[in-house]
Amino acid sequence: MPIEVRFIGAIDLRFLPFRVTVFRLSLALAITAIFMSFAIEPIRDRRERLLSIADRYATSAAEYQSSGTRCQGQLRADLLRIGAWHRHMADQYEFAADRLWITPPPIMMFPPKGWNPPAAINLSQQ
Repeated sequence: MPIEVRFIGAIDLRFLPFRVTVFRLSLALAITAIFMSFAIEPIRDRRERLLSIADRYATSAAEYQSSGTRCQGQLRADLLRIGAWHRHMADQYEFAADRLWITPPPIMMFPPKGWNPPAAINLSQQ
């Protein structure tokens, strides 16, 4: 004989067209969990994709920074600026990876005209 649940909190379940049993509640929970796992999969894929892009930007930033420290003059300043751009983009993608409501920036390999590194990065002393 199944256990019949009549009240959940202040909701009267006597008017439902079926009996609410523990088995039916468990079945509804299992079906909901299956559907939720399918709903979460694109979110997980998005996060992994954004973190992969951030990792590529970080690798490029390290390469530009190391190349820039071995050069002289304007080439050095340009390489360090591009390296700072890649580090900035890596930070943007890492930030957007955990926040669904933030649209990630478009992929750009070089900084736009007029972009200056954040004030925390001093290119002249690197």
